[in-house]
Amino acid sequence: MNSISNNNIVFVDMDTVTNVFIWDHQLTAPIMRAADGFNVGDYVIALRGEMVVGAGRISDRFFLQQYQGSDSYISKRWVRMNITPASAPSLLSAKQRRALQASASKYGSKFPGFTGVLGMRTTDTACFDQLLGLMRPCIKAQGSHVDQWLAHQTQKIMDRDDICDEIKVDLCQALAGKGKVGDAVFDRDYDRIDSDHDLDLVATRIVPWEACTNDERLDPNNYLLMDSQLAEHFEKGLVSFRNSGNQFHDKAMDEDAFDPWVDPEFSLPALNAKQKKYLAYHRKYVYKQWRTDAPKPMYLAAQ
Repeated sequence: MNSISNNNIVFVDMDTVTNVFIWDHQLTAPIMRAADGFNVGDYVIALRGEMVVGAGRISDRFFLQQYQGSDSYISKRWVRMNITPASAPSLLSAKQRRALQASASKYGSKFPGFTGVLGMRTTDTACFDQLLGLMRPCIKAQGSHVDQWLAHQTQKIMDRDDICDEIKVDLCQALAGKGKVGDAVFDRDYDRIDSDHDLDLVATRIVPWEACTNDERLDPNNYLLMDSQLAEHFEKGLVSFRNSGNQFHDKAMDEDAFDPWVDPEFSLPALNAKQKKYLAYHRKYVYKQWRTDAPKPMYLAAQ
């Protein structure tokens, strides 16, 4: 790993960050500082209060102009963060806590409790050198976490000796909402989708893969057809749906940033009883759980 002296650090408190959205399956949030000085590749440390729970890098930075009313716009600076959870949380040292308190106070905020992404210049980051060394596995895990997860799960399926080759193929395709499951979901819902937006429709799992049996992974009722951008927010837990099919959002989500890419009024076609049961699980165990990424109970055990 390169010396930290070559990189700034940004900190995100997963307990309190707001105005977030998901882009390319990564958390995106506004940064609490002036426009210059933070770049793609700079370090990210994810916190929950005074605990370090993950690390990674800035994968993108950009500006978005948001309408403020009366033909007025404000330009916000955002960073997209490729964060890998730590294998075990660790407690910040007293010196690190003081550095964070001082940095937050510069922007009229506080630590713990800052709601944006807090930037810290290299001149103030020496006390985090050892911590970033310990977080090396997280920081090295660059690239698409989704691609890594798909590759890992595919290998697990192919290594199994308790299922036939046909089921292996079906499961590997279902990982990405493709194959027989994806075809069944498109056949069921495509002609029932009503939206004025140009949607990139994908078959999206309701109950996460790790909480399902093979039967649930291959059950078309455990999948919904929706726009790919909306699907990322649904899978992460920033969006869910009522039994009526209407969507609702976590208040922490920045809807002004979210709206340009998806239809905020999108609703699901009429749901059957099994779909409603799967959605009840999502509302209880997935919705709003993006802050913690806590393990989910098995679907059957939660009924």
